[in-house]
Amino acid sequence: MNRNVIYWICQIGGWSSHALFNFLFLVSRDELSPAAILGIVLSTLFFILFSHLYRLYIRKKGWVRLYFSKLIPRVLIAIFVLSFINYPFQFGVAYFVEISKSKDLFDFGAFFLSMTGFVILYFGWSLIYFLYHYVEEYNKSLKWEASVNEFELNKLKSQLNPHFIFNALNSIRALVDENPSKSKEAINQLSNILRSSLRMDKQKLIPFEEELKAVKD
Repeated sequence: MNRNVIYWICQIGGWSSHALFNFLFLVSRDELSPAAILGIVLSTLFFILFSHLYRLYIRKKGWVRLYFSKLIPRVLIAIFVLSFINYPFQFGVAYFVEISKSKDLFDFGAFFLSMTGFVILYFGWSLIYFLYHYVEEYNKSLKWEASVNEFELNKLKSQLNPHFIFNALNSIRALVDENPSKSKEAINQLSNILRSSLRMDKQKLIPFEEELKAVKD
């Protein structure tokens, strides 16, 4: 799936889950009203907007490629700045739909509670975002390492097979005069080995029983 599609699914799904939690919370307190529902919708849209702008800034500055020692201070500062900017918008929504009982934008209690909630939300968003990218980069590095190992193994096999076949044929040639019946058996064994080698080149997984037969041959 395209990375942008995954992002928007997580973005909309995550913030919608937060909206659903707020909705259920108001239902439990019997405080649900059309104005409260409108406030939840507008608040969720603001969260989606600001977190998306945050993502654009992260991508522009290339924070995903930074080491933790440089990344963590930047993320913490960005979270507090984002929460501070987000506060008047969310307060405006609450005041507009008459959810907020405080008429003062600079009420310390409301400010502290709101900022704490915003910081927690944006910290969780940042944690999920960067963990996803680091896991993705780690998987890419593992795939690249596996490809390099497979290339080296194939290179080694291409060098090994001619020497092995040359030595095997010399041994069989010596057996033709010494023990003809055993030379026939050796030809069959060499044929089995070559057949197994061709099969291994096409298949990633080989049954243990077939591998054991090849070893015996």
